[in-house]
Amino acid sequence: MWAAAAVAIAEPDLVNEVAFVLGVGRGADVILYLFVLAFLWVSFTQYAAHLRVQRQLTTVVRHLAI
Repeated sequence: MWAAAAVAIAEPDLVNEVAFVLGVGRGADVILYLFVLAFLWVSFTQYAAHLRVQRQLTTVVRHLAI
């Protein structure tokens, strides 16, 4: 991620070319869309991990209650 950020800073025209290939108006929009997708992916994986921990905790509490 840091390398991609460094390349985008060093070569902003490259980001604009990627945006043109993807059919997006500006390179900044591509970066925004990528961050939104990354945020959604991280949110989903964190939520899934949270549910797993809740299920494990429920199992442990039920076992201790018996």
